[in-house]
Amino acid sequence: MKIELKPCPFCGSEVMPVWFHNLKEYRYEGEKGESLDYFKCYSCDMETSFNTPFGDDDKIVQWNMRVTQ
Repeated sequence: MKIELKPCPFCGSEVMPVWFHNLKEYRYEGEKGESLDYFKCYSCDMETSFNTPFGDDDKIVQWNMRVTQ
């Protein structure tokens, strides 16, 4: 199941889920070997990460809850 990612709560732009590899950031696509590190809005430069022991889908659910609060 693909979970829809809600937009940035500050500017309303698209937020990119990001993962790091070799000191570079890449769009997280949920492929094997990727781990969701944080969410980034390239319009207003907002970055948010969640320190959770749960899976990547849970991080997206947490992001969406944060946006609606």
